[in-house]
Order: sequence, then structure tokens, then C-alpha cells
Amino acid sequence: MNKEKYDELMRTIEKSQVNSYVRAIENNMEDLHMKWMVGKHLQEMEEKCGSNEEYINKWSKTLTKAYGKDFTEFNLKLMQEFYNTFKDDYILSSQIPWPYIVELLPIKDESERNYYFNEIINNNLSLFDLHKIIINDCYNKLSKKEKKNIKLIESLYNFSLETGESTIVIEGMEEVMEAMRKNCESK
Repeated sequence: MNKEKYDELMRTIEKSQVNSYVRAIENNMEDLHMKWMVGKHLQEMEEKCGSNEEYINKWSKTLTKAYGKDFTEFNLKLMQEFYNTFKDDYILSSQIPWPYIVELLPIKDESERNYYFNEIINNNLSLFDLHKIIINDCYNKLSKKEKKNIKLIESLYNFSLETGESTIVIEGMEEVMEAMRKNCESK
């Protein structure tokens, strides 16, 4: 095979893989933004009308019938908790899927939650691995100095829950492709 054709083939494959990865991230961003907005509407209804148990029950039945099992009462309450946890226009890594966020929702301390988000991003943790480090209380094994005011690291893509807009931290296709290659090699 000649070098020119081989290089063209490699670029085609890499571009396809990067595009697939970008689409998956965009789908996750849309999903998280939708869940956050549903949670926001539920919270606003609760603030306006008091208890929203009756509304959650009605919405759950209607939404589950129209859109499927993602809108059970339990899930709607999780969405409201998601909004309440991240309501201050929180910037979140779009690489973190919903099940990971659900695992971290009970953690109320922002530094602790950010520690676990960073572990997910830095170490490409599975949900099982995340659960394991939470159970092992890894955050509380840090020194007080290490725990103080942990910020969420900038990952490949971040997005605003309020607007749903994304920020690409790494600019340029070559850098994105190199980051993708490294990510694929680490798996």
C-alpha cells in the first residue's frame, strides 16, 4: 500500500472516530441539559405551588407514556435534585454521563463532588470504579490542604447547564485527534 493512500485512509478513519466521539458528547450534553431543565421546571413549580408530588405524579404518567421510562416519578425527582445541586449555572464536563451524576448527587460538598468528577475525567473511571472509590471514601483520605476548594478540571468539552452551550477546551482538529488517540490508547 502506498504511503499517500495509507495516510488518507488513516485521516478518514480518525475523522470518523472523532466525529462519532463528538456526536456522543453532544448527545450527552443535550440529555443533561434536558434533565436539568425538567428539574428546573419542577423546582419552580414547587416554589410556586408548594409540594409538587401531585404534579410529579401527573407529569410522570404523561411523560412516561409519551417518551418512555426515563420519566418515572423517581427519575423526575432525580432531575429536580440535579437542578438543585447544579442550579448556579454550573459548568460540567459533557463527558460525564447521567448515571455518574446520579451516583454523585448525594454528595453535597462541592469540593468532594469535584474531586470525584476529576477522578472520572482523569482516570476514565467506569461507574463501578467510581462507586468503589466513593465507598472507600477516597476523598476523606486526602489531607485538609488537598481537600480545600477543589475545582472541576477543564476537560475536552465543558458545557453550561443553564444555556446548554459548550466550550471546547482543546482547539483545533489536530489537537482533538491527538487527545482522542491518547484516550483510545488508554482504554
